Amino acid sequence: MGKSRNQSLDILKIILAVSVVFLHCHFLKDISIIGYYSTVEGIFRLAVPTFLIISGFYFFHIKDFKDLKKWVVRLGSLYLIWMIIYSPLWFSLNNLPKTLFTLFNGYYVLWYLIGALFSGIIVYFIRNLSRNVHILLILFSFALGCIIQLVGNLHVFNGIIDKVLNFNAIHRNFLFFCLPFFLLGYLINKYEIFNKIKISLTVLLMLLALVVLESNINRILVSSTENLDQIFSLIIASPALFLYFKSKNLQGKTKDLANLSTAIYLIHPMILIALAYYLTLNETVISFIVLGLATIAGVLLVHLNKKLKYIL
Repeated sequence: MGKSRNQSLDILKIILAVSVVFLHCHFLKDISIIGYYSTVEGIFRLAVPTFLIISGFYFFHIKDFKDLKKWVVRLGSLYLIWMIIYSPLWFSLNNLPKTLFTLFNGYYVLWYLIGALFSGIIVYFIRNLSRNVHILLILFSFALGCIIQLVGNLHVFNGIIDKVLNFNAIHRNFLFFCLPFFLLGYLINKYEIFNKIKISLTVLLMLLALVVLESNINRILVSSTENLDQIFSLIIASPALFLYFKSKNLQGKTKDLANLSTAIYLIHPMILIALAYYLTLNETVISFIVLGLATIAGVLLVHLNKKLKYIL
């Protein structure tokens, strides 16, 4: 039997994986612009930051360089395997600079894996800095990423500067996006914040409403046509979401739910791209089709992973 684990966090990871699927399928875009912005540009934006908090929370158990090496090999192998699987969609010798850039920044959803990898390495080497320095680093790097994207979406500048500011990798990267949330998860475990701060359902719903409010303010005042991955309320709402589920403490011994969430996250872009090539359907319908097929494929990957390690 495996070690006991908090399956409430595994359930949360399933919810987050579903959110990512619906986000990439542009859920509700064909039905309601307010509904679309409230979900895809609002609530669903909690997914990746909360995934990073969970990863950082468990990273606290990396105590020495030997542990770090094993962790890097594990996550690095997962990244390389899935980059190879998706290589027909990004690898090209005819555009070597773009190919090399994609290799080190990740194709599609794989940017999360390489971002978490770099974040973990940084957190390991700064883990003994003071709490105040850690908090300042979180706030500064997160705010800077948000501001860069906001300035880009407002098109404050013209020409090449505007293009650079609106390039995802400039603001949505390991330094301005992944590191703040990964380090936040690490600190939640280090200082046992989960035992000191209890998030009620009422408080959580209020914070989720704040995310929805900000997303719609962005729609009205910033842009109704461009994505905003980084919104300021995430830095409060994401840890609150994590703490709420962490407090439920549903113990179990299987990692199948956690692995299924990873499988859905990793496989759904392939399904979405294939369906988009052969079918023309509205966004809400395609969201549920992709989720259903990704879940089926995910279950198969979970069973396959028990024989072939490192695919999940």
